[in-house]
Amino acid sequence: MSYPVVQSSSHGSSPSASTSHVVTLPSGITAGDLLIICIGTSKFAGSNATASGWTYEGGQEVESTPSQHFPRMSILSRVADGSEGSTVTVTTDASKYASWIVLRVSGATAFDGLDSSLFSGSDSPDPPAVSGVTSSDSRWFAIALA
Repeated sequence: MSYPVVQSSSHGSSPSASTSHVVTLPSGITAGDLLIICIGTSKFAGSNATASGWTYEGGQEVESTPSQHFPRMSILSRVADGSEGSTVTVTTDASKYASWIVLRVSGATAFDGLDSSLFSGSDSPDPPAVSGVTSSDSRWFAIALA
């Protein structure tokens, strides 16, 4: 049985607040690769980030105090079909700063879902331990934005 493998990644940030964020995709994309964008934006008030042709998988504001502007994380995915190009424009509902990482994963046919109950507003994120992984277990990864 083959397992999903992160083949390459890219990352970046917007130099100024904007509603359009040009995200550079990883190199080497081939049809069938799973692409995952994890984007954190400033000012949580508002909706999640979106991109044409990409599926919104989930998102969460990092802190729920309405009077403060803590970041929001959004996760988008797409199975590559060869028409992606080298960038994608991610849109936010209001002018925001953003930072992101994009993963290119081979051996995965779809995003298996997101357990939003695991989002944490902590300044010291600590994902749950994984033990006893078998070939039938879901694959997972942890991401922290600062």
